Amino acid sequence: MFKTKVILSILVGLLALILPQTLLAQGGGVLEMQLQRALQQHPRIVRQRLQARSAQEGAALAARLYPDPRLMLERKRSSSRETTYYPSADYMEGSMRSNELRIEQEIPFPGKLSLDARRRALDAERETLRLSLEQNNLVGELLRTLVDYQRTEDGMRLARAFVDRGGLLAASARARYAGGQGLLADAASAQVRADSYRQRLTAIELEHAVHQEQLRYLLAAPTPAQTVEHDHDLDVAGLLAANQLPGLLAQVEERLPTDAAALRQRSIEAAIVRVDHVEGGVRRSRAWLDYLPDFAVFAGYERIRRQSDWLSLRRGTEQEYSVGVTIRVPLWSALSNHNQILSASAAEQAASSGAEDAELRVISAYRALQAERRSLREQATIYRSELLPRARAARDSAMLAYEAGRMEFVSVLALWEELFRFELEAIELRAREQSAVIAMAGLADVLIPENWLREGRENEP
Repeated sequence: MFKTKVILSILVGLLALILPQTLLAQGGGVLEMQLQRALQQHPRIVRQRLQARSAQEGAALAARLYPDPRLMLERKRSSSRETTYYPSADYMEGSMRSNELRIEQEIPFPGKLSLDARRRALDAERETLRLSLEQNNLVGELLRTLVDYQRTEDGMRLARAFVDRGGLLAASARARYAGGQGLLADAASAQVRADSYRQRLTAIELEHAVHQEQLRYLLAAPTPAQTVEHDHDLDVAGLLAANQLPGLLAQVEERLPTDAAALRQRSIEAAIVRVDHVEGGVRRSRAWLDYLPDFAVFAGYERIRRQSDWLSLRRGTEQEYSVGVTIRVPLWSALSNHNQILSASAAEQAASSGAEDAELRVISAYRALQAERRSLREQATIYRSELLPRARAARDSAMLAYEAGRMEFVSVLALWEELFRFELEAIELRAREQSAVIAMAGLADVLIPENWLREGRENEP
């Protein structure tokens, strides 16, 4: 019997350890599933994905596509009249008919087609980077909104507790005043304090509703056919259950780079500007080639039929073949091509400076966020280990002293207000720290795990 109880106790203990972890894993999967769904189905992402696909399709085979050939078919007809006066006056009429077929193929100067194709490929690369940037921004906005939603959830829970406690304090003060043991000022101060807690609860509830609607847009992605009154099927509270958000942010924090060189290379904004810099060099090289002539080769065939009407005795047929080359002389275009070269060179230099600025800005912002996160964590530690425990102890001691008649009621209310403020500030500090982590991950492009993007590409039609 004793052994059976021991075995049951061990099984219960194991279940107590395993079940929460299982629920956490299942709950975390819900949040990740919603985020991946937004990455695939949100209209912002779909639009940018289609733009990237359009640019990629436009860049395909661009280097091997010559200008279309020109085909000319011409039909001519002419007549003639010949008059003679010696030895006798006479005349002779004749006619000519001809059919000509001519085909011509333009050949740009070597290098022009490859540079044009390079620009198309750079456009496709830029649109692909913008797709990554849009995905990064969407996930960052989602996580920040979830952080704010969680902050207001915790703030409402705290405010409701203080509203209830403030109501009890106000009722107690009124009862003491009615019994002749307290002052009217104490009862009035307690009621004012209870009303202030209720007012702040109302303000937090409004902010909470705003974040909830933002999440409905970001996660549910309503279609234009849905009305404003339509309630989307989205359980926001369920997304935050089982401690999903902190676990997901912990995974994001593990992917944060510590090397400035790695951060510089991972910045999407800097990568887009670097593409602009490369495109400026391609444009400049292409403008120089406009000084050189283009060619065209042609081939023609003409069949001519001649006929004389004088007794219809003279008829003849001729055939002509022609092959040749034409050269475009860049005379008038050369007058303005110098400006095109200057424009491309200026754009290349501007993009180079822009890429350097983007890299420096990303590194500076990342380091600032690192310092902010470190400071917020230190402040949160002070709040958890020192301020909040001492504020709660001071409030409890004040309540005992007031009940014993050794402290004024106004001082007790002040300690309650101080504790409420510290509790709200602790919640705010945690949310700011999480937002700093999200911002750092956004700058380093590590918000989205690679397996999410790989699965998304596999699921694309």
